[in-house]
Amino acid sequence: MIWCGVSRRLRADITRSAPFSGGKGGQGDTLKGCFLVAIEAPEKAGGGIAGLCADEHQLYVSCPGANEIGIYGTESMESRAHWPAEHPGPVVLDPRETLWLLHPRNSLVAAWISRQNAEGKARRIEFAADAQPTALCPAPKDRLLVADNGPSQQVLIFENVAESPRLAVSVSTPTILGQLWAGAAQPFRTVAGATR
Repeated sequence: MIWCGVSRRLRADITRSAPFSGGKGGQGDTLKGCFLVAIEAPEKAGGGIAGLCADEHQLYVSCPGANEIGIYGTESMESRAHWPAEHPGPVVLDPRETLWLLHPRNSLVAAWISRQNAEGKARRIEFAADAQPTALCPAPKDRLLVADNGPSQQVLIFENVAESPRLAVSVSTPTILGQLWAGAAQPFRTVAGATR
């Protein structure tokens, strides 16, 4: 069996553990008492953790092998909930603490993004069949940036994401929210991330 999880460390010195009750670790490359087991699976099962994000109170762990998002308290590291999520990938929290989840494309379905509410109920943003979203990032003015490493090699900018998300623009050359960087007329290649 293998464990996939999260190691809690001190912010002031990440080489030191921040132990918690029930924390595992102390063997291999883990520090004693600070490892949260999110997934326990046979060695050849695969899966792992596809994404992490946290606020002051909760840690969200995207577990594609289990088809779920695990939610843990940041103080106790105790499990609070597990939301079902079909092949979940990277996760982010926006300033309103809304959870956004990227569901990567696979051989059966096109990629999509879901916006999860506090009970884990999702609203979807669909993508074209050839899109390959790799990362997402909340941005000012109620926007969401999505890196698309598909044939279009672009960053998609969605607006009005709190109420009714809609694609505002797609950008295929380096820009800052639609404004071209000086001397950056070359198209993207291998779009792997987006940041604000």
